Amino acid sequence: MAGVLTRRLLSTNVLKFGNICPIISMCQNTVSSPIINTNYIFHKHQELPLKHSCISLRHFSDNPLGKIEYKPPKKGETKEKLSLFKRFKKMYKDYWYVLIPVHLVTSAAWFGGFYYLAKSGVDIAGLMESYNVSETITKPFRDSSMGYIAISYGLYKIVTPIRYTITLGGTTVSINYLKKWGYIKPVPSKEELKEMYQEKKENLLENVMGKKDNFVENAKKQQDDLIKEVNKTIEKIKKTENTSIKK
Repeated sequence: MAGVLTRRLLSTNVLKFGNICPIISMCQNTVSSPIINTNYIFHKHQELPLKHSCISLRHFSDNPLGKIEYKPPKKGETKEKLSLFKRFKKMYKDYWYVLIPVHLVTSAAWFGGFYYLAKSGVDIAGLMESYNVSETITKPFRDSSMGYIAISYGLYKIVTPIRYTITLGGTTVSINYLKKWGYIKPVPSKEELKEMYQEKKENLLENVMGKKDNFVENAKKQQDDLIKEVNKTIEKIKKTENTSIKK
């Protein structure tokens, strides 16, 4: 009976071949039955491509292999890393009174060290070549006409990133020590800032309310004094009128 139903569905094209896979599988499971002739079914429809075989059903997951899933960035990864120069500017903006002395001291040490190397006869060009510095940078230092100050200044400019890094490190260490010794107050946290703001707000409201109460009291006192003076003036006028009438 199942075989007859399958042949009718295939001949009339009522259903697609993929939709009747469960029926054919059921027929194959009962191949021992003499009523069902599964060989006839597959022989009749052998013109179908092999890829449409429905002997086994394949289940596809929602996330196929090779599909890249979007993962939100972790907290802190979205922030752009500041460059060395931007960090230097930020440090200057916040702690210029610490950074400037540190930068002057380190710059003097760098320039003095390079001047000492140049004057002591050290082969600057050869030393730079040993560190695989490019030819365009080492070529000017082979010129014997360059003075010690020019060589020192050239080296001073070449190591600018290193100088800035050391300045930032020295400034950070100096700030930590100054905070430890009490010369610099540490930046308050958000909670502390909220508490400070709330405290100042309450103090301001108390001052305003106190001034308001004082103003009301003073106004009332002045009003009472004015009423008393008016009453005294009226009494004096009445007395003068009475004395004038008696006369």
